[in-house]
Amino acid sequence: PFLDIAKQMAQAFGYTADLATDKQLSQLLRLRVAQKNECAYCVILHAKMAREIGIAEEKVDNISSWYNSELFTTKEKAALAYCDALTEGT
Repeated sequence: PFLDIAKQMAQAFGYTADLATDKQLSQLLRLRVAQKNECAYCVILHAKMAREIGIAEEKVDNISSWYNSELFTTKEKAALAYCDALTEGT
């Protein structure tokens, strides 16, 4: 039963979910949430997925300092700022 629930959660909200944003932005957000939640397993998983869908290695490696980086687009920075605010509960 637990595995069924976990699988359903992954399909609805996890890395396999079909989100309204584009795949690369969705994966950047998943990776950032994993970092903010300090989930080592999740960071490894989402970093791997990010690389597999073509996100530049430099972006994956520097997502924790996205706000000071010129690697990220204005759209990505806006989404990451929103993501950080939601994750921090502010």
